[in-house]
Amino acid sequence: MSTVWRWLSRLLLLLLVLVAGVAAIWAYGRMTSPTAEQRAAIAVMQVDEPGEGENGFDLMVALPPEPEPRLADVLRCDERESCIAAIEAAPEASAAAIEASRARLEAAARALRAPVFRNLRNVGVPGVSDLPSY
Repeated sequence: MSTVWRWLSRLLLLLLVLVAGVAAIWAYGRMTSPTAEQRAAIAVMQVDEPGEGENGFDLMVALPPEPEPRLADVLRCDERESCIAAIEAAPEASAAAIEASRARLEAAARALRAPVFRNLRNVGVPGVSDLPSY
């Protein structure tokens, strides 16, 4: 009886190892494959034609130049002092710096609100074919 039990236990152990192996392979495949939402996002990114509306990438590339003095140089805020305290300490200088940057800030806000943000230019990289638009 002990010989039969030994062979039966070995057979059950082998079956358990096989089931665990199949479960591990299935779990790995399930965890590494994209979800339906991820596949939908990939499909949206692979569309070659831009959507409707202004292209935010072109708007960001065409931003007006940054004025002098730079906004960060005027405010001088960092970890030791909050930016709100720096603005309240010199309200005229802060208002002047913000007003000088108004065109750039408004153009950046318009670009960030654009419904489409696509680089439609192909960039040639030596040794690599043209990269797709992103």
